[in-house]
Amino acid sequence: LLLETPDGIRTLDAMLPQSFGPQHLG
Repeated sequence: LLLETPDGIRTLDAMLPQSFGPQHLG
């Protein structure tokens, strides 16, 4: 899991498809 953001967006990103993850937004 990626825990970069305190609000846990990165945590959710690990559960969602990478194409929908915040990682692709920057």
